[in-house]
Amino acid sequence: MQTKASYAQQVFAERSSRFTRNASTLALLMAQQDRERGERIAELRKAAGFTSAQKLANALDVDYRSVQNWEAGKGISEENVQHLADCLKVTREFILYGQGETPDIMG
Repeated sequence: MQTKASYAQQVFAERSSRFTRNASTLALLMAQQDRERGERIAELRKAAGFTSAQKLANALDVDYRSVQNWEAGKGISEENVQHLADCLKVTREFILYGQGETPDIMG
C-alpha cells in the first residue's frame, strides 16, 4: 500500500515530467517561429529590392548587424518591427507570424 507522501511524490514527479516535456516543446516551437520570421524578413528584404542587409539597415537607420540578427531569427523590438513593416509595406503581423495577405512584392 502506498502512503500519502509517496503518492504525492509520484504525482509531483509525473506532473514535473509533463511540464518539462511541455516546456521543451514550447521552446522548440518558439525557435521554429523565430527561424521562420527571420526567413520572412530576408525574403521581404530581397523582394523589396534591398540587395543587402546593409541597404535595408541604411533605410531603417539601424546597424546592419541588427538586420542580420533579425534575418537569423534573433530578437527584434516592437519598435523595429513597426519600422520594418512600414519600410517594406507589410503588416507587423505578417513579419512576426506570416499572417494576413501575402504582400504584392512577394508575388
